[in-house]
Amino acid sequence: MTKSLVPPAGPRRVLALAQSSNSVGDGAFCTTSALCFTQIVGLAPARVASG
Repeated sequence: MTKSLVPPAGPRRVLALAQSSNSVGDGAFCTTSALCFTQIVGLAPARVASG
């Protein structure tokens, strides 16, 4: 029996897909904000990491 990464149709599937898209968005935000603070604002990477 193989397990699928996506639950069967219904509310659990909707919740799983919503959570995955939220996780991708959070990761993209963290990455771009760290790049913005180091490249545009000019903060040191150590200072960004400590924040």
